[in-house]
Amino acid sequence: MPRNLQLYNTRYSKTRDTLHPQFEVRGNAVYTTHYHPDGVKPMPYFTLRSKRLYATQHHPDGRQVHPYFEIRGKKVHTTSFHPEGRSAFPIFEMK
Repeated sequence: MPRNLQLYNTRYSKTRDTLHPQFEVRGNAVYTTHYHPDGVKPMPYFTLRSKRLYATQHHPDGRQVHPYFEIRGKKVHTTSFHPEGRSAFPIFEMK
């Protein structure tokens, strides 16, 4: 999987800003951007493993052993372990 990608909201996202990236993938770490509602954080919110995103200890909900998101192609969906449940539609698009 290519690295150094950015995650953009889709029209199904809670936050409607689809023009600016919300997250940036660097290696296996996923960081917020300055367009994210929480702003830029120096530590990664998520770690990427096997097309799944797991919350790290730096995420507001704390470290999670189950993935919050899964990548399907260039789309990112929430899983059943996400606080809002599994999404039928993609929440983020990778570019």
